Amino acid sequence: DYSVYAAGGIVAYSNGSSATMNKCYNIGDIYNAYYLAGIAGYHGIITECYNKGNISTGTGSHAGILGNLDLYNNSYSAPSVTISNCYNAGQIAQVGAYGGIVGWTQNADWYTLTNNYWETGKGASYGIGETNSNIGATGVNADTLKGYASILGDAYKADTNNINNVLTLSTCGDTNKYRIVVHAYI
Repeated sequence: DYSVYAAGGIVAYSNGSSATMNKCYNIGDIYNAYYLAGIAGYHGIITECYNKGNISTGTGSHAGILGNLDLYNNSYSAPSVTISNCYNAGQIAQVGAYGGIVGWTQNADWYTLTNNYWETGKGASYGIGETNSNIGATGVNADTLKGYASILGDAYKADTNNINNVLTLSTCGDTNKYRIVVHAYI
């Protein structure tokens, strides 16, 4: 049993489609909450974001980008969550519901996933863990992911300065480095 309900590298919990995370990244390890992910633990619109932090938990749902998408008891119109042009290069623990991009969702009508990638060989076998689906999410190896700057869109550029050894956001160059490290633990 976890006393921390949700944890994320950027946002722990957002109420449905009211929160938008754009051009964010996490490089810190996230652990010990029921719902957790590198960007948002629970809900949100997420675009042009990446995670390199390791994600580990007990029996809840977790992923590189969004941990849990549960709109069952809410009145949001579908689709109320969009995840696009994101990637995960962090290790994902293989317990509970886990995925490279999304850990858990009950209904494919609740979200739109487009052009998302996760690094294979780091725990996740599927982009969306609970449904064992890859709709809008593709697993690629590390070398392939490094070449995807143009595929992920204008927000990314090749990491020629080895800021994170994969891709970096084009708005986070040598003089504009921002680092947010969040650790949730009990």
